[in-house]
Amino acid sequence: EAVFGEYGKSEMRYARDLLQAVPDHSLTVFDKGFLSADLLLQLQQAGTERHWLIPAKANSKWERLDPHPTDYRVRMKVSPQAREHNPTLPAYW
Repeated sequence: EAVFGEYGKSEMRYARDLLQAVPDHSLTVFDKGFLSADLLLQLQQAGTERHWLIPAKANSKWERLDPHPTDYRVRMKVSPQAREHNPTLPAYW
């Protein structure tokens, strides 16, 4: 799938148009510019076993959920700005 649009518009806007095309039982790899609770939770919740992977930003803050030293899951707080924009977002993701 691909989406094209006007130059100068946010890529995040175009990424949202592709969410429905992501198959179940898949892994989607994102660039760090797409670190958005709203976008990534939509991807994850709109299907079955839809996973995503994204590089961490230097200023990212998270809580480790697993004890392994190099490979672990994390929990992040959803920003107040994101929750204001979409009140259905959870406090953490």
